Amino acid sequence: MVLMLSVAPAIFSYLCLSAKRYPLYIIIYAPSAWVLSEYLRAHIFTGFPWALLGYSQSANIPLIQFANITGVYGVSFLIVLVNAGLYLALRKSAHRFYILFFIFILIAVCLIYGQRMIKRVYPEQALTVSVIQGNIPQGIKWDPKYRDFIMDKYKRITKNAIAKGKPHLVIWPEAALPGYMEDKGLSAQICDLASSEKVYLLTGTLHGEGLSAFNSACLISNSGEVLDRYDKIHLVPLGEFLPLENGFSWLRSCINKPMGDFIRGKDYRVFSLKAEKSLLPISFSCFICYEDIFPELSRRFVKNGARFLVNVTNDDWFGKTSAPYQHLQGSIFRAVENNVPVLRAANTGVSGIFQRV
Repeated sequence: MVLMLSVAPAIFSYLCLSAKRYPLYIIIYAPSAWVLSEYLRAHIFTGFPWALLGYSQSANIPLIQFANITGVYGVSFLIVLVNAGLYLALRKSAHRFYILFFIFILIAVCLIYGQRMIKRVYPEQALTVSVIQGNIPQGIKWDPKYRDFIMDKYKRITKNAIAKGKPHLVIWPEAALPGYMEDKGLSAQICDLASSEKVYLLTGTLHGEGLSAFNSACLISNSGEVLDRYDKIHLVPLGEFLPLENGFSWLRSCINKPMGDFIRGKDYRVFSLKAEKSLLPISFSCFICYEDIFPELSRRFVKNGARFLVNVTNDDWFGKTSAPYQHLQGSIFRAVENNVPVLRAANTGVSGIFQRV
């Protein structure tokens, strides 16, 4: 992982060296080289676009609105462009004042565009949603003796949320069920809960087909019927599968972490539910775990008709680090890029509902 992540800054540094003889060209080379290095990091060896430079501006809501045109890479480009301009100014390069003036105008245009996007009024969607966070420690999550404790906790929190907010849809996080959906005891409990409370329920779960296992999300109707299922498409290497297993099977004994053997899903599934006072079914899609850091995945779901996106995840793996907050930044940008709300249900970490701006 360290070797792979070091490739991006190495490419950036190498490309910028070509502009050494022409200091003024750094204003073009630096941001272009940085975005190229980020793009390669996001796609080589299954990709890992975590903590991209543009994500550092996730709290600067007006500025990042132009990401609905350029994606997060455009924000990264702007950051490096500004810093390259400041570098030239400190070096007292020729035309530095023109460059700084251009950068000032560019930032002003981005902010004006962002304010206009924020002020846009969108049609109201008659849908109430409750996001459930169980905070189940990873150490007990798959321990059979805690199975009833986990289910009872999720059912209790869900019933409290329904009593307070009367939601149409309740969302449980990734792998919230302590077992496979094919387990009749577990599936009966969750289907009975949806039926008795008259709500749609989306839950992360494991799904098995013969000897194959999938990391999935299932939508259960307000009558207790399993309507549809999404199988995770972008699996975590060395976590959910072992790349090139035939040649690197020895890695399993070297890595002191549980490693799954999941099968990759293929369908960009769009779920559908019927809310009260809604003339037409409301469509949405779900991505699991770190799939929300891949812009092309969310774009594909929206192109297929999703009117909002759901991220179910379990960030307990990260412990008390900055990683859960870094992961959160991906969901914020997916809302901006696609002009759709993003709902986030985390077992631990940050859960929430993000508007499209």
